[in-house]
Amino acid sequence: MKQMLIRVRSHMKKMAILCDGDPVEIAYSCEECEQTMGNIYKGRVDSVLPGMDAAFVDIGLKRCAFLHFCDCCEDYRFVDGEKKPANKKVPLKVGDEVVVQVVKVSGGEKGVRLSANITLPGRHIVLLTDSDDVGVSRRITDEAERNRLCDLAKSVCPQGMGIIMRTAAASCDNDTLEREIRFLCDRWEHIKEKIGKRTAPALVHDDSDIVMRAIRDRFDESYDEVIVDDRHSYDSVMAMMHVWAPNLVDRIRLWDQESDLFTVFSVDARAAKLMNRKVWLKNGGYLVIDPTEALTVIDVNSGKCVGKNSHSDAILAVNLQAADEIARQMRLRDIGGIIIVDFIDMQSDEDRQAVKDRLAQRFSEDRTRTFIGEFSQLGLLEITRKKARHNAASVLEKACPYCRGEGVIKSEIAVISQAVREVENLLHHTDGDVLVRLHPVVASNLMEKNEKDCVFRIPEGRRVYVQSLGCLHQATVQVEAVGPMTDLSARDIVILP
Repeated sequence: MKQMLIRVRSHMKKMAILCDGDPVEIAYSCEECEQTMGNIYKGRVDSVLPGMDAAFVDIGLKRCAFLHFCDCCEDYRFVDGEKKPANKKVPLKVGDEVVVQVVKVSGGEKGVRLSANITLPGRHIVLLTDSDDVGVSRRITDEAERNRLCDLAKSVCPQGMGIIMRTAAASCDNDTLEREIRFLCDRWEHIKEKIGKRTAPALVHDDSDIVMRAIRDRFDESYDEVIVDDRHSYDSVMAMMHVWAPNLVDRIRLWDQESDLFTVFSVDARAAKLMNRKVWLKNGGYLVIDPTEALTVIDVNSGKCVGKNSHSDAILAVNLQAADEIARQMRLRDIGGIIIVDFIDMQSDEDRQAVKDRLAQRFSEDRTRTFIGEFSQLGLLEITRKKARHNAASVLEKACPYCRGEGVIKSEIAVISQAVREVENLLHHTDGDVLVRLHPVVASNLMEKNEKDCVFRIPEGRRVYVQSLGCLHQATVQVEAVGPMTDLSARDIVILP
């Protein structure tokens, strides 16, 4: 049984796809994560970089967005395998207003990537507003159906525009496709009216609503039901489906129970495990998933799996199960970009090909475009997956304010060394005593070391007071010069003569 669950709250919208009760895809949308994929903006050029053949455009977000000249200028040609300008003229200048669409979401310190080639996706069709190209999805393999869709697209395509038939267009009747083309053309006319009335930078078309995108791009005959727990969203979905796919309307229902939709289907409990760095496999092996700004690294380990027959068979069994779980985790966490997988070393080319074939089989169930490379000489496998939106980690996690996202903090000995250095420096430059405040774990460690051998070099007649404070971060050291402390006898203060 295949289901789509949609939970709508004022602070966050969630979508989950379940197959036989198990989540295979979860997506989140909230104001803080700036879901901008597909949005159309009227922007203003903030700066032009001729050396990079690009410009930065202010579209009203926190960071200026990146626009390459090849995405806004027709005067580009492929030269020696690289797309280069046909002439040296810079197509944009600072202050120019441009209509652009987000084609790649931001990541790390980077802003979004833009294109001036605007497209409007529908359920069965993508309308190309600045191109007269006609195409059919590569997932439609039947040659007769491809020819039918191509001929239809050419016959109904608006002048000066192009059409791409999506996978959902297969076996769709002509009347439905023609009706959708008219709908998208009307939407484009409405957007152009907004463009003329608004001042840059401004949003002119919002395509980021996760509910409508999920229904438009995911919902088809393979789903048994869609459950929505919000009346307004339910009405919007029903109105859209009456236009685009009336045959599927009876599969959509409103969740009107008091109990939480995601709690009943145990989605939240399972989603909480998404952020675990270590993922166990059923045969005792495990994955370690480490995301970085440049790429995501996945390490495969045999763990508790020792095998029953030969060593090579045991390794292959772990790697095959890891391939299944990697494809599942990449879809669940919505991991995009470059993924490097370190499978357990295999000596046989046949075994390596079997692992690749298993990955390809599992990725065929994923709508997001994925490419599987070859094993390198070091045994690493490179995978690329299109970044369609912000992944789960970017919504559910943020960089630790203490370790600044590095994932580590100073060890106790490093903090003690810092404290010794700062205390002795203050003793050298002042005449009084010194008070040092430390986290209890560090203070306890320091006192143990001080019992074996004096940690500080304290001049005669001077004293160092060590105060243990649980409210301090473990890596924090607070040092200050003080007068005589005879009046302080608190239990958390230790006097070092």
